[in-house]
Amino acid sequence: MEHTNYTFTLEARNVPGMLVRITQVFARRGCNIQSLNVRPYTNNQWPIIDVEAYDIIDPHQMQYQLEKLVDVNYVNVRQHTLHKG
Repeated sequence: MEHTNYTFTLEARNVPGMLVRITQVFARRGCNIQSLNVRPYTNNQWPIIDVEAYDIIDPHQMQYQLEKLVDVNYVNVRQHTLHKG
């Protein structure tokens, strides 16, 4: 059985409520977040956020929705296929 994981890497402004707005995009589309990692950027204004989710129907639409958020600078999506026996 194969599961497709996607890692969304975002650069988002360090403002209150930003993480909530990002996770709401996943929740509205019925996606479960498998892992979430926030790491500071050099100037601490634009931290890097990695969100890993699986079995997303349309990852490019998810990327588009994340890019529409006001305080998001960019979004990159990577696909990973996991084999489970």
